[in-house]
Amino acid sequence: MASYPSRSPLVVAEYLAPIIAGRSVCDIGCHEGDLMEAFKRYTDKPVVGIELPGRESSKAILRGLEVSVGDVLEVNPPKADVYYLWNNVAIRDAMITTLKGIIVLGRRRADHQFPKRARGIEFSFNFIEDGKSDVFYLMIYYAP
Repeated sequence: MASYPSRSPLVVAEYLAPIIAGRSVCDIGCHEGDLMEAFKRYTDKPVVGIELPGRESSKAILRGLEVSVGDVLEVNPPKADVYYLWNNVAIRDAMITTLKGIIVLGRRRADHQFPKRARGIEFSFNFIEDGKSDVFYLMIYYAP
């Protein structure tokens, strides 16, 4: 368990359950695959990820998860109905101009603000982990 609640995979997946139900999901920057495992509880469609080469992608693959290894800025992410990614500005700005489908951005209170979108839903929720609380924000929009 993390020493500080950066993102609780189960909580994020629970909030996104109505959006991912019956849809394929791609977790961009999936790390060790915790969020992918949580997404699998809410959809019967494929859940895939992409992660840089290294310890995290190796652990995700050892868990039996379907992970493409490479830099998302250099390789195309796997096709999916829903894309989840952390609000990392360098990746986010490149991805949101090329991805098609439902795009979900996540961030903590102290992270960069979400990009301005003409249409979308932004909401937040509080969660407590290891006795510390944090606020988590999600932005959801559709890119036809």
